[in-house]
Amino acid sequence: PGGAVLAAWSACGSLARCPGANPGVTLAWRAPGRAFGRPYKVAVAPEGATPGIDSSGRAYLHSECSGRVLMAAGGSRSFSRSVTLVPGRVRDVSLGLSGPGEGLVSWIPTACTTGDAEGPLPGAVFAARLRSGGFGAASQVSPAGLSVSTSESVAVPGGGAVGWIGYGRDRK
Repeated sequence: PGGAVLAAWSACGSLARCPGANPGVTLAWRAPGRAFGRPYKVAVAPEGATPGIDSSGRAYLHSECSGRVLMAAGGSRSFSRSVTLVPGRVRDVSLGLSGPGEGLVSWIPTACTTGDAEGPLPGAVFAARLRSGGFGAASQVSPAGLSVSTSESVAVPGGGAVGWIGYGRDRK
């Protein structure tokens, strides 16, 4: 709401400096009317993390392939709080923010694949509300027997919606 911008990307500078897996994400903040500050790395961030800022200024980092969300208090640049929504395999994690400490998160508890040849592994869709900066209990939102291949959540003040593409068990 104050015009701050948070950019996040996976970067290491050169293959010589990091030829293998490079965990974490690089961040840069921009205050209104100013240039982006010096980038810095958050090594504990989930791979491919996407940033979000709610209307109170609290920042979030989440990844479509991780059940963990990192949080920084409003006005802070330190992602000191980590919440595990679901341990183990997860994919299509989608976090929508709607107000101060409010939003909706959804996910599919199957393995996250990055290759086009494998395609997504179908599963059920689960969701949890974000209220007062904390996530509530998760519940399955897709109908029983439906195999979901992709999902997305959108938050609005007081609620939200989760959409998905799926098919019944009898589909070959």
